[in-house]
Amino acid sequence: MSLVNSIQHDTAIRNVVYSTYKELNVKVSSLIGKVNESITLENVENKPKSTLEKQCNELKGHIKAWKNRAEKALINTRATALVSVK
Repeated sequence: MSLVNSIQHDTAIRNVVYSTYKELNVKVSSLIGKVNESITLENVENKPKSTLEKQCNELKGHIKAWKNRAEKALINTRATALVSVK
């Protein structure tokens, strides 16, 4: 994607990249068979996660764990207060 973005304003370079892509596609197809160029929803859902996505999910887990600990502490504090009142 970064390659495509970097060449979008230069027609000459874009033509070089496109012709190289076609040659590579032919070589790969000769080794493994026809290359499927369509992107399906299944392919997108099974993609490797980016570093940012992994960090975000990790932080979500930390926040959830923190909320659980805070809730348990609140319950324990209330229980201690009830015992001391009796």
